[in-house]
Amino acid sequence: MIIGGIDEAGRGPVLGPMVITLAIANKEAEVELKKMGVKDSKELLPNKRKALIEGIKNNILEEKTQIITPLEINDMMAQYSLNEIEAIRIGQLINEAKILPDIIYVDSPDAKAGSFEKRIRKYLTKEKQKIKIIAENKADSNYVIVGAASIIAKVTRDEEIIQLANKYGEFGSLPFDEEVLTENNGIISLVKIGDLVKTKPNNTCVFSLNKKTLKIELAKISAFIEHPTTKVYKITLERGKIVRLTLNHPIFVLNKEGQVIYKKVQDLKNGEHVAVAGNIPKNKHIKRINLIDYLASYSTKANPIYLKGPQVSKLFIKNKNEFLKSFNITTYTRSAFYNWKKKSAIPLHIFIKGNSKINLKHCYLCSREEMVKIPVLFNITKEFMWFLGIYVAEGWASKYQVCVSSFDKTVFSRIKKFCKPYGLHTHISKDWIAFSSIVFTKLLESWVVGKKAHTKKLPEFVFSCSKMHIKSALDGLYEGDGWIKNKNWEIELKSKELIKQTQWLNLMLNKFSSNKIRQNRKSYITRILSKSSNSLSPDNIPSIIGLQLKQTRISKRLSQQQFAQKLKIAKKVLQNIEQQKVNSIQKKTLKKFYKTTRNKQLKLLINSDLCWLKIKRIKYLSKEKVYDIGVNRNENFLGGNNGIILHNSGYPSDPKTKKYLADYVEQNKKLPPFARIFWSTSTNALNKIGQ
Repeated sequence: MIIGGIDEAGRGPVLGPMVITLAIANKEAEVELKKMGVKDSKELLPNKRKALIEGIKNNILEEKTQIITPLEINDMMAQYSLNEIEAIRIGQLINEAKILPDIIYVDSPDAKAGSFEKRIRKYLTKEKQKIKIIAENKADSNYVIVGAASIIAKVTRDEEIIQLANKYGEFGSLPFDEEVLTENNGIISLVKIGDLVKTKPNNTCVFSLNKKTLKIELAKISAFIEHPTTKVYKITLERGKIVRLTLNHPIFVLNKEGQVIYKKVQDLKNGEHVAVAGNIPKNKHIKRINLIDYLASYSTKANPIYLKGPQVSKLFIKNKNEFLKSFNITTYTRSAFYNWKKKSAIPLHIFIKGNSKINLKHCYLCSREEMVKIPVLFNITKEFMWFLGIYVAEGWASKYQVCVSSFDKTVFSRIKKFCKPYGLHTHISKDWIAFSSIVFTKLLESWVVGKKAHTKKLPEFVFSCSKMHIKSALDGLYEGDGWIKNKNWEIELKSKELIKQTQWLNLMLNKFSSNKIRQNRKSYITRILSKSSNSLSPDNIPSIIGLQLKQTRISKRLSQQQFAQKLKIAKKVLQNIEQQKVNSIQKKTLKKFYKTTRNKQLKLLINSDLCWLKIKRIKYLSKEKVYDIGVNRNENFLGGNNGIILHNSGYPSDPKTKKYLADYVEQNKKLPPFARIFWSTSTNALNKIGQ
């Protein structure tokens, strides 16, 4: 049997070609290709891809590659979509192939993969129509022959990109494990950018800065970008905030004119003020969770967790043999079946196998003893979230029992209150409280990843809860491992992941926190300062804008004394602000400036969601493979640890690319030959000359 695989590289960038490759081989060659390590090119480092090229070409019968230049893309997009262009060129590759495969696997860009096969068939000759074509999403991961094609296409495009990078500078991006805050259908997650680029999830948004309003909002990801290995630098800001970026990746800074501009890392200097999110808006939140999603893998034949309720009895309308066959199980006895039927209960792992659809509203989960019944659709309450926080801080679980350590009787009282609705009976000792429940021990094992202090973290669904419930979870966490005094909060934890989660969750409550590492104890501290003592609060703006305020006063022809009287502040205070002798200026003071001056830029800063941190140092780390995402409209996203606003630096938004295009268009009245006209970057450059 002869098989073929087709994949492309370079759909996203505004510069450079799109490359499509067809690889044809005997079915037996797949075994050898797999032994060599051939797989989806996105899962391989550039050096590994290059090393595989010769071996791939030695093991396939034929290879054909098409390089579609930006000029060709521009011409064709006047009539066709990018998906249609890809289908046309794939059809040409198949028509030109000398060897006729029995089947060709294609990595489909269409959401409905089958429709892409129909696109391709429109462009095949009569002779090639008999070839079986299977178009699938992620075919480059599912079929080795498609992976081989993707490697050839990627290496070919990388060579083109390297030539552009040598001429116009490296591309700015982030290392694999830098995290991004994402949202998909109301579910908020912290995701490594490398995983995000590799999985390419549909309809995913990121939290982003609206450059016109300086407010944080959701914006949809428009492109997933993977770049070659590049030098990576660590940018350390005040309050322990860090982010790792390439030299050409831009971040937002505040200049002396009070403008929020972006600069590439290579142009930054120590002491500049970097924009960091001081608030993350939450418009949606989850009210309940389906416990089946968390417990399915914990139910086994030896230790079952049962699904029980009035709707479950509907599953037993068939006789024993028909029932077991419908659930694809053969290892249970007749007595087991009738016992389930009598109790209207079914082991969870069997229910999952059958894909049965019943109303879970009045169903609950229990162990074999049925002493504790937990609703399947579990309501998120303040009591539950507080318990979750205190458990992460001071709790542990054995096989059957959940325990929380404390000397505080009010903690015992709150845990008893949480347990009562579920029939959980508590046992109190001098310094701990416990309750027995197989279902709850498994739930906590599923939710709280890591049993030790340095590995614990909160379940991810906490990010998607309401602000009220997030506060309850953090209250529980602080109750166990932190302290609160005069509205100043501090917590010390061994878990790096948990301290990171705590900071992001605080941002969702409009609380900006600092970060510190205690080296001698190998622990992490995060602190929230009260607004009165926190110069980096969202309610304050750096005094760097003092010079702009002075110029505004002079333009109004007012003396310091006159201006101070209008603002109803002391003249000395005004002098200190204008001479930048204070660290920051309170927004309530700046509001007085605005009422007098009506400065629009000042109004933006006052109403912004931003905090400002000074750069302490920029240090070279290493060379790493780097990734980036394109973001609709705003062209930026929140990353780092935590909430640092990063201007996405893929071709559409890279400042160096924008400047080059603008300069080229201004001089030549047209785009350069390697630019794609249908990106907004190119359109904006052309619009400036009135085309």
